[in-house]
Amino acid sequence: MNSLKKNLVPLLGIALVVAVLATGIFYSIFVAKMREASQDGPSVPVVVAARPLGKGVSLKAADLRVVPWPEKAVLKGAYREVDSLEGAVLLEALEENEPVLKNRVASQDGKTAGAAGVPVGMRAVSARIAEAEGVTDLLQAGHHVDVQVISLPGAPPELRTILQDVEVLRVETPKDQRGAPVVTLLVKPEEADALSLADATARVRLTLRNPLDRQAAPSQRVTLPPLFQTGLTAKPQGR
Repeated sequence: MNSLKKNLVPLLGIALVVAVLATGIFYSIFVAKMREASQDGPSVPVVVAARPLGKGVSLKAADLRVVPWPEKAVLKGAYREVDSLEGAVLLEALEENEPVLKNRVASQDGKTAGAAGVPVGMRAVSARIAEAEGVTDLLQAGHHVDVQVISLPGAPPELRTILQDVEVLRVETPKDQRGAPVVTLLVKPEEADALSLADATARVRLTLRNPLDRQAAPSQRVTLPPLFQTGLTAKPQGR
């Protein structure tokens, strides 16, 4: 038994050395491959923090620098130029050489916060859109719409356009195609209150505007009886 133990000790020692060597070789190969991957392919300019920056810092050119970054590894929302970030405020702290991303900064005009950017003095409000699948299929961020409110079933039929020339920030369509599409709009604070009330107590529909049509039209209450009595006369369009 003692001789068996004596024979096992050298064997265990050899196995341990072999395991350490194998691990070291594997790690060296892994690191080499990672370096090759980072150097493989073209690089693009990416803005990073020139030093550790705290939350709430108003960015200046001296706080940032542009470094080459492997194109395949660039994170979504990265910036290419320092000028586009001057004056923006950090929403989260950054370490030195950490990329600056759109969802981590904000600005007065909202342009540095990506598609969901909200300028100072404005509000982003979401509403469920009723019976307007055709229009919502056409909608994209940046489009402008008018907002109509229709009374709920059981109440006297009534429609009114409550908002005009409103910018679309986002369009979300349910994956199961069963629920109502949800559209996020950029509005003034008082308009946000009206739209929220309409979304909670009535049906909301959207009409899509021509991108060049920024003029507000007279808005009036529309009910069924006058439509059946007099109808609406369409004005001829110039060709």
